[in-house]
Amino acid sequence: MGILIAFTILLASCHKTTTRPDTLPPNVSASEYFPNKRGDKWIYNVYDSAISKMEEVSVEITGTATLPKGEIANIWVYKYPDKIDTNFVFQSGDTIRFVPASDLNPNDYVVKETYVIPLSVGNYWTNLFLYDSVHVIKETQLSVNNLKFDNTYFLIEKGRTFNYLIYAEEYFKPTIGMVQLSKYENNFFIPENKVWYLKGYYLK
Repeated sequence: MGILIAFTILLASCHKTTTRPDTLPPNVSASEYFPNKRGDKWIYNVYDSAISKMEEVSVEITGTATLPKGEIANIWVYKYPDKIDTNFVFQSGDTIRFVPASDLNPNDYVVKETYVIPLSVGNYWTNLFLYDSVHVIKETQLSVNNLKFDNTYFLIEKGRTFNYLIYAEEYFKPTIGMVQLSKYENNFFIPENKVWYLKGYYLK
């Protein structure tokens, strides 16, 4: 998230396949199932294999903004030790969409990342372009930094196009968010390989 993708978008629409009706659990709103409320905050330990270093990164929803097409998006701020990145996140139907600030201009934007909710084993969708797909592999338990999570979904993303490659394994816990992410990305021969581990969180 928050990484510039410098290539021509081949397919911007999101295709999905579901194995059950798209219904959220009882008494759980979309902004709770996929946490997206002002004041929500997560703290991650992020290991960067390129420099063999662990650093702390905070992710906080700080407010709202109106996108060029009129959507109201929440502002996600990623604070690294040496930089700050921003994503604009909004829901369209059953799809959560992430727009990096670097891919936003006064007239248009590029959706970098999507999630189709509710998650269900066997579901998949295309993410950003035709050859970038996300598959929900299994539901499992996970322990990270002494935090235990049950009913956590394991997702795999694979994507490739001209001068670009991505492979990511993510554990996502509904009502909590991203618990762990292992992501390799090679953009115009500039590789990045990081693992994110949830350290703590505060949700509204």
